[in-house]
Amino acid sequence: MLGIFWKRTTQWGGLAGLVIGIAFAFYLNLFSDSIFTIEDPFLYVSWWSFVLGFIVTIIVTLFTEPHSDKKLHGLVYKVHKVKS
Repeated sequence: MLGIFWKRTTQWGGLAGLVIGIAFAFYLNLFSDSIFTIEDPFLYVSWWSFVLGFIVTIIVTLFTEPHSDKKLHGLVYKVHKVKS
């Protein structure tokens, strides 16, 4: 979703966010008994995995070179001004 709405996002940021988010979800599921107090912490695991993946995507994106507008045409959601 970040890649659709923020044209600065790069493929390396998306890949890093995906890999780190999945690894973190696996870690949280593996140690969920000692981390969470409820019996089935599925929503907590998914939320924190999403947040970490989102943050990693932004950080990696800021350290990689952005793509040109021409290369991104048709791939990124753009808001156009409506003439009145």
